[in-house]
Amino acid sequence: MFVFNEVHLMPDGLLNVLRSFLDSSGVRKDGVDYSKSIFFFLSSNGGGELIRDTWAESNLSRTDLLLSHFEEDLKALEGTNDGGFKGSSIMKSALISAYVPFLPLEREHVRDCAYDSLLKAGYSSDRQGSKIETYVNDMMLGRKSAKTASGKEYYVDGCKKLDNKVYLALEDPLHEEL
Repeated sequence: MFVFNEVHLMPDGLLNVLRSFLDSSGVRKDGVDYSKSIFFFLSSNGGGELIRDTWAESNLSRTDLLLSHFEEDLKALEGTNDGGFKGSSIMKSALISAYVPFLPLEREHVRDCAYDSLLKAGYSSDRQGSKIETYVNDMMLGRKSAKTASGKEYYVDGCKKLDNKVYLALEDPLHEEL
């Protein structure tokens, strides 16, 4: 398994070097069959707005959304954005098998991330209780949350950035109830 993060920051066409490994022809080098490899390409370039808008405009809950609601639009977008895939033979040869959207975090997801952060920090689950709601409310009312035109509320950043915010809140005297 190979993971390439922040593909949108790579020079245009850089990922062309991987074409022979992604092609289904069963490339063998030094006795290794690369056709059994899995490649993940992570990018946050431009797709975030498309994903958010598709989610917001749907009358569906997150759990009812399907990959098909996003895939064609994400595929079309990825080949045109700056970065490792722009103008690449990987895109022209349709060697990417799936485009998976990362949906915006809603209040319940922010709460789950905060709980996980507290557990990682060594706090027991009984200490969390409902007092964590004060923190979640702070996060959702802060500048890192937004509402779509249809009124759906979401957190702008992901869980990775929430960890640090929870740790800071633990040290903040205004959040002593955590």
